[in-house]
Amino acid sequence: MVFCGFYFDFSFHISVGGIVSGMAWNKTGERLVVSFAESAVIAVFSTIVTPANLSISPIGFIRGELDETPCCFAYADQFNRGALLTIAWSSGRLQHLPMFFTRVPVTQDVIEPLSSSTSYLQGGSPPDEFAPRVYSSPAF
Repeated sequence: MVFCGFYFDFSFHISVGGIVSGMAWNKTGERLVVSFAESAVIAVFSTIVTPANLSISPIGFIRGELDETPCCFAYADQFNRGALLTIAWSSGRLQHLPMFFTRVPVTQDVIEPLSSSTSYLQGGSPPDEFAPRVYSSPAF
């Protein structure tokens, strides 16, 4: 079990990780969301699946309103402009979160390695492109 902590805007701290309590993959295999038993945050990943490889890259996090935790979530089957995630929060609120993206056809069986800078894997700071982002929507 690994926990990560992040400070956003120096105003609040988010802890993510631990035992996985739920996962959902959209129908095209391009977005993966993961919830954790001891965290109120859902992690969002971009994925590329080929016959030879699986590539998973972090995109950001989804959090609910104050004191809400995700109860369950699923992707809509019929959404052609990306992925549409529906989340049921502990307060009873339903959230529909569209993730707009363009599909990139995978033409290779081999995924090129990441940039040559991997010092963050040995305790350094991750590159800016991996800076976590938190997505939230106002309650209706």
